[in-house]
Amino acid sequence: MSTRQIERITHIESLLLIENTVIDTKKLREACSYGIPDSLRPLCWRLFLDYLPRDRPNWKVVLAQQRAGYADLVENLIVTPGEQEDRHSAATTSKEVTDHPLSETSTTSEFRENEILIQIDRDVRRLRPEIQFFQKNTDYPFISAARINLAKRISRDRLAVDEDPLSKMSDRSSSEMTEESQSPAVPVKTAEEQDPECELHWQVVERMLFIYSKVNPGIKYVQGMNELIGPIYYVFATDPDREWAEHAEADTFYCFQHLMSEVKDNFIKKLDKSNCGIEIVINKFHERLAVQDPALYHHIAETQQIQPQFYVFRWILLLLSQEFSLPDLITLWDAVFASTDRIDCVQSICLVMLNEIREDLLAGDFSANMRLLQDYPNNIDVANIMIKAYDLRHKKVSNNSARSNSASDTSDISFNSSSQSLTRAADRISAFMTGAKARINQYTNKKKDNS
Repeated sequence: MSTRQIERITHIESLLLIENTVIDTKKLREACSYGIPDSLRPLCWRLFLDYLPRDRPNWKVVLAQQRAGYADLVENLIVTPGEQEDRHSAATTSKEVTDHPLSETSTTSEFRENEILIQIDRDVRRLRPEIQFFQKNTDYPFISAARINLAKRISRDRLAVDEDPLSKMSDRSSSEMTEESQSPAVPVKTAEEQDPECELHWQVVERMLFIYSKVNPGIKYVQGMNELIGPIYYVFATDPDREWAEHAEADTFYCFQHLMSEVKDNFIKKLDKSNCGIEIVINKFHERLAVQDPALYHHIAETQQIQPQFYVFRWILLLLSQEFSLPDLITLWDAVFASTDRIDCVQSICLVMLNEIREDLLAGDFSANMRLLQDYPNNIDVANIMIKAYDLRHKKVSNNSARSNSASDTSDISFNSSSQSLTRAADRISAFMTGAKARINQYTNKKKDNS
């Protein structure tokens, strides 16, 4: 590790010292914009996602209240209804079965909840299939909820999940999430094979998403939310500090809630064409591309008629979670979460992603470019993307400031960064990415027993 890397880590650590009763989140965000050390990432993400307050003395009370609140949600929405169902399982008529979210009754609302649960179950079983983590047992099962076992209680009779407008995203984009939708579910232990007091990590994610759908009836669950909550849970659940890891589920739930409060409008189809929907976001991206790289815009958007809905819809909606390997994604999310304008940060990253494959796009025909954009190359240097995106955003701010003082300034923002800047920033990032990859490799080298 270089001296510069050590200095970077030391600076982040100094901002999080116990002696600091108030965390300077502005300086912390700036320090983490190129990545966060593995050991500090869970804490930093909790701060950036507004789960932890800046005042450290308040942490103990806030954490206790939030975690107790989540435990109540689990008990009230899953455990109690499930236990009631068990007590009435011998009932011979539907009227004798207690009305609860998981019961197999004839009411439309209950079947709708069952459809949502089966969609969640389908999605979380194949979460990050390149690693084995989500197929392994958690060290901290929620015992009472584990006995209920949501996956075991799904009623699959008379369901038409594929027709569920909440879970179908293909009607919003002709190409988004195609590979995920067609990929087979990862083999897992059946409910009967599993110890009733043990839980796999994907089952923990399933529970969080089901509860989210219950407490957010306006949006419920939409396919793709699993891709946002999964990496957050992974980071918290693999925290080397067991006192924090023990509460990964509750902390992830509230961090996910806060993240969704920023991006949930993008998931609501009826808002697509509104001034707060996803179409406005991707149209702004297209406008930025036209200014940033007129030649590339003309080639792919005007000549080949490749609309941003075909590729950037998924990139922005899922915060790039399907475009990169988990260690690369986590490092990118360090920068995204550290930003005070996350969507703008993601858009800047997307612009750089296009620039990194610019020559291939200019040389490619429609079919080749569609394949390239929908299956982004995995050999692109993520550190380089982060550096250029950071510089792009800061140059944008500088140019906006300059233009406010000079109406005649029409200069474009350049992707080019000095070699000195690239080298300096690359040094900052490389250690963080190496650490993340080393930790994740334990789940990718070979299949391990769930233990």
